[in-house]
Amino acid sequence: MTQVIEIVVIGAVGSGKSHVLELIDRALHDEYGQHVQVASHELSSERYMGSPGTKPKVAETIFNLREQAPASGTLRELKVSVDTSALTSSIDKLGAVQGEAVSFMLDPLEQAIESTARVLRDEHEHLAQLSAPLGGDVSPSPVYKRMSAHLEALLSRQLKRVGDDGHR
Repeated sequence: MTQVIEIVVIGAVGSGKSHVLELIDRALHDEYGQHVQVASHELSSERYMGSPGTKPKVAETIFNLREQAPASGTLRELKVSVDTSALTSSIDKLGAVQGEAVSFMLDPLEQAIESTARVLRDEHEHLAQLSAPLGGDVSPSPVYKRMSAHLEALLSRQLKRVGDDGHR
């Protein structure tokens, strides 16, 4: 029965994986002789391209060597360790900013007043553009009249609320 020892080299693109595969291949041949059986499609492809890849920066590289029994046909559990500290920090900062934004959020009445005032301003500017060529003889539009009445009602409600809050 033939035993298989699988050596997996994992790393980022350009980190030196192919170079390490080449070193492992040479080390196996040096230790066990020329008849050792090494199968590596990736290493074969790299050799075909004429290079064993870039050499890893040793001072910036950690080689994690470990042993593992072969999988028993199906993968029951896969453990992945992910450093989420930067993500957690970003989420915390976002939560703080979001909390600040909510604390300064306008209430619905104030939003209605602001949007109504904006529509009135835009309509006023539009009427001013129309009145210039006509010598200033343009009466307020139905939209302007309606939004003016709406703004008065909103401001009246706000003044009532402020007055009620002040007496409590």
